[in-house]
Amino acid sequence: MFGLRRTAVSLAAASLGVSLLAVGPAEADPVGSMHTVGDFMFGGRVVDIDTAPDGSVWFTTDVGGFGRVDSLTEELAVFGIPGASGQSQVSVAPNGAIWLSDSSNRRLVRYTPSSRNFTSFVISSSQTPPITDLEASTTTDVWFSTDGVGVEHLNVVSGTVTPYPGTQGANALAAGADPGVWFTDDKRVAY
Repeated sequence: MFGLRRTAVSLAAASLGVSLLAVGPAEADPVGSMHTVGDFMFGGRVVDIDTAPDGSVWFTTDVGGFGRVDSLTEELAVFGIPGASGQSQVSVAPNGAIWLSDSSNRRLVRYTPSSRNFTSFVISSSQTPPITDLEASTTTDVWFSTDGVGVEHLNVVSGTVTPYPGTQGANALAAGADPGVWFTDDKRVAY
């Protein structure tokens, strides 16, 4: 049965011309093992991944695409970020909203799966370097890091972006226990 599901996913994904990533371990796989859901070309390379509260897995590519894998059925869905063409990062908010970066247009994009709506938030001028990481710590707080600029915060309600001086070189983010964020750079882990 498990092999049949993989074959069905493979055929559906191949007909869409998608690239998928390896996820695991699956419930039927031994501890410490990994299984591949699919391995197809999406027109780019998968660059980021996150999980949603419902257990689904979301991923992005370096050509403005993103997708979802249902962790139970292994069903695959692929999408494009409207107007995007470059590398994108992904973070799933606690309410299930999917946050995507669109470095080609200097914006953050919220995708709401239930309504299939996209909402854009312009983050800065054309001088902003590409986003290196993204973290939606709450439903109203989205943090992102950029090469050379550092950590910045988007308040979803007001639409304001606040940079945090002294965070240049930040390259990875993780949500804190409150609306804040942890970050790393070459020399430290900080909050």
